[in-house]
Amino acid sequence: MRRFLFIIFFVSVAFLTTTAYHVFKPQWILFHKGENHYLKKEYSKAIIYYEPLTNFDFKKPEFLRHLGISYIVTGHYDKASSVYEKLIKIQPENQEAVIKLAYVYAEQGKFNTAIDLLNLLLETGSDTRLARIYLARILTWSGQFEDAINEYRKVLGEKK
Repeated sequence: MRRFLFIIFFVSVAFLTTTAYHVFKPQWILFHKGENHYLKKEYSKAIIYYEPLTNFDFKKPEFLRHLGISYIVTGHYDKASSVYEKLIKIQPENQEAVIKLAYVYAEQGKFNTAIDLLNLLLETGSDTRLARIYLARILTWSGQFEDAINEYRKVLGEKK
């Protein structure tokens, strides 16, 4: 009889704990479900779980980064730009977010905005190869081939 009561007690505790977690922390449930789909590269499904988290003002940088990438992969560039802008407000030093935002602007045809953003990043002493490569790509997409060649040369360490 005691053994039966212990089993009932532990099953009840497990059930109540799980239920309480779902009731009091629904944003974490959504986040974990979104992460499962994101890791499987099911970006459209991940967005379904990630988007409600914006209503909770869920500011975990990993969530914003994954939501932004999911939007880019699915072609939702307007939404991606707002996510990366929010991420940059939370983490202004996040160079990856700045580079992704510049890429999104370029995909939207906002080449000058993207170029200015990357130049600003490079001027602040963040001379990363990746930022220069993206700058060169965007310069190429915008038809500024001479400037793009100069940026590629800088990446390669060549002098003009």
